[in-house]
Amino acid sequence: MAGSGSGRELSDRDLVDAVLKELSEAAERWEFYSLVERHHDGRPDMIGMEAVNQLLVALEVHRFDFCFIGAGYEKEVDEFLTVNPGLAGRFNRKLRFESYSPDELVQIAVRYGGPRATVIEPAAQDALNAACRKLRAYLAPDGTHGIDVMQNGRFARNVVERAERLRDSRVAAQNRTSRGSVTVEDLETLRTQDLMAAVADACAEKHVPISL
Repeated sequence: MAGSGSGRELSDRDLVDAVLKELSEAAERWEFYSLVERHHDGRPDMIGMEAVNQLLVALEVHRFDFCFIGAGYEKEVDEFLTVNPGLAGRFNRKLRFESYSPDELVQIAVRYGGPRATVIEPAAQDALNAACRKLRAYLAPDGTHGIDVMQNGRFARNVVERAERLRDSRVAAQNRTSRGSVTVEDLETLRTQDLMAAVADACAEKHVPISL
């Protein structure tokens, strides 16, 4: 599909430049509906609309040597395809990927923590798994399940980052009350209380009511 065998993710400006230069390669844009932002009155952003117009031209003229992959959440993608009559015709096939399972979300959290010298204790992993199962069972008013409301894999990263801040505050308080008792393990480990407080904060921010 792509002559050069290479691909890269493009920003809005890069995308306009790329299609104008008629690049013969594969281009990927995650959450590509963000190309066209809307003003407060609902009108689409004109720069974004120009990017869409140029993209459609490139897809037509270079349909044999230019491949564009647009990715994102299905509801937002469907809405985006209505901003220009040509979009739905060009993007007429979808590949649907299931949201991450609770087990996969826990693994994402563990792997995200690794390079950050953050270790999630086994009990905390189990608690996070249970919380993710509750999220999977929750349905928002529009029918979206909780994991997608919390933005799927991004939720795991968000929870780890929040939990790290909570851990740091907890360990700092521990050091103040018991000087010299803080270990390297304390500095690296996320406990159940850290993870669950982080999950509760993240869910409250998205107005997702789950009991932990």
